[in-house]
Amino acid sequence: SDVCSSDLIVTDRTGRVVTDLAASDFEVTEAGKPQTIETFKLVQLNGGQLPPGAEPPRPINSTDDEQEEAARDDVRLFSVFLDDYHVTRTAALQVRDRVAQFLQTQLGPSDMVGVTYPLQSLDAVRMTRNHAGAIATVQRFTGRKFDYTPLNPMEEQYANYPTEMVERIRNQVSLSAIKGLLVHMGSLKEGRKAL
Repeated sequence: SDVCSSDLIVTDRTGRVVTDLAASDFEVTEAGKPQTIETFKLVQLNGGQLPPGAEPPRPINSTDDEQEEAARDDVRLFSVFLDDYHVTRTAALQVRDRVAQFLQTQLGPSDMVGVTYPLQSLDAVRMTRNHAGAIATVQRFTGRKFDYTPLNPMEEQYANYPTEMVERIRNQVSLSAIKGLLVHMGSLKEGRKAL
């Protein structure tokens, strides 16, 4: 038999989150047949805030730290994908201010965040608690839509291709990078993540 896990957010009629439920309060069926709930746990996320007197969260200095900390139930994961291929320079100014503001106001000390670009190697992407570093990266974001000046050896390979072909390549690069980022985040943690 296959094992399946599901994250649920249960609300009452007024929209308030219900937190006092047990496995016996749920009925799971597959193709009309009741299924057994093998494990059940309440996960309450408090926006990454630490309880009073708690030790500061451990810094992320290695891949092992990243994996260990990201797997904790009380840690939220956020990734920011800065798609410079599909954002104009003008729009990038607005995008970076809004994303930086989100990171400044919505992340708590235990939250982890990663920032990446289409051509960045996934080996270089690390979920971190260095929120200031992530914000600094976002604030340097410059869009390159309609700018085909090659900035690296890969882009130099197709610098003289027709615009339509360059756009197709950029689309493929961005989609591949997003898929890779999702796989990376999925390998760190079951449950909810935000990209």
